[in-house]
Amino acid sequence: MKKKISWDDIQSIDNLEIDWEYEEENPLGRRAWVRILNVDLYRLLDKKTIAVRIVSSKLNYTGYLQDISRNGLAVIVNKELKTGVPVKVGFFLGKRKIISRAVVRNSHASGSNFRIGIEFIDLPEDDASFIVELNASKCFG
Repeated sequence: MKKKISWDDIQSIDNLEIDWEYEEENPLGRRAWVRILNVDLYRLLDKKTIAVRIVSSKLNYTGYLQDISRNGLAVIVNKELKTGVPVKVGFFLGKRKIISRAVVRNSHASGSNFRIGIEFIDLPEDDASFIVELNASKCFG
């Protein structure tokens, strides 16, 4: 006859050692928000391109949206912008006009153009929510 095991037969968890550290995986990497790619935006908004106006204290650029999230966007432009430069950005997502202060966070050559990563600064909450809702539309559309 087998001995019935009770909870009292299990060693105390106080002395239990764990030989690994648990770290939750983040599928977004270091990003806090999912990016919406231009092909998804074009499909959602029935557009072939989305022009983005970028204005600095010295120059005025027009680029084309590559991706967007609640925190920022990536734009293809034909001139390099320096990292850390404060700018203002403006563009339309469908009929919604979005204008925000921003900062250039990175700039990489992409063929004969440059891919510029821009972080929104004080993007109005209703615009940020609209961008997040677009992503939800992409997922469920």
